[in-house]
Amino acid sequence: GNAGAAGSGGGPTGKTYFVADAETGDMSQWSSAISDGSNPKPIVSQARVKNGDHAFLFEVTNATTSPHTSQTLTYAPQVEMGSPNGRYLSGYTSFWAYVDSGYTAPDWNMLLGWMTGVTGKPSPISHVGLEVWNGVLQVVFVLKNCTVGLYPCPEIAGYTNNGGWYTMTTASPAGVVEFPRKQWVHLTFHYVLAPTDGHVKVWQDGVLIMDLTAPTMNTFGGHSIDPLGNQAGDMMLQFGIYGGAKSDGTQRLFVDDFEYTDYQVTP
Repeated sequence: GNAGAAGSGGGPTGKTYFVADAETGDMSQWSSAISDGSNPKPIVSQARVKNGDHAFLFEVTNATTSPHTSQTLTYAPQVEMGSPNGRYLSGYTSFWAYVDSGYTAPDWNMLLGWMTGVTGKPSPISHVGLEVWNGVLQVVFVLKNCTVGLYPCPEIAGYTNNGGWYTMTTASPAGVVEFPRKQWVHLTFHYVLAPTDGHVKVWQDGVLIMDLTAPTMNTFGGHSIDPLGNQAGDMMLQFGIYGGAKSDGTQRLFVDDFEYTDYQVTP
């Protein structure tokens, strides 16, 4: 932990709405920590830390389960953002991540997901994954509410649209950027919650790698409950390892200094 360290050193500052830095020594900063039952729930670990004395460990030892899960959820920020329901609005999510094992098989691998804030019935809107495409481990963006056929997934210049899975190309802001294994990597995501002209930006180690927007891009409506609507008008977040059956053995992900802010946190 020690969240906030990622934004130190003279970088931009602003409001911080949620911090999970593991320095409590337990999972209490999250709303919940879950697994699929055949894999361990996320825990606090001192085995590998970016800042402070603790980090979070997400581990899947049985990747043949589909879906397999080792995940945390945060239903509400620690500091109010102005939602009547006390949940998340548009903002920046940032954290340090270390891929220690796995993530080698080409299959879906969700990392961070945005869901409608409907109490008891959150519906996935979209997510980013750490997935292998064309042999390269990379950040991908998935517009979940169009993948199920609710509306045509928009074509976005500079990216390949794989049925709602958007992957980088040479025309993307920094080309096709690989996510390195066995080193700490800083990720920041700017998510604009909007039914039209949705906008998502991704920075890896401070470099803009994805900048996604389109007139029909819906980053507001869910894909299953109240499709394309959002009764609450806000969001919950899911985070960690959530993926389809694969044969790449143990997946192990360390995470430190997870924050939700109104400004871009830089490494």
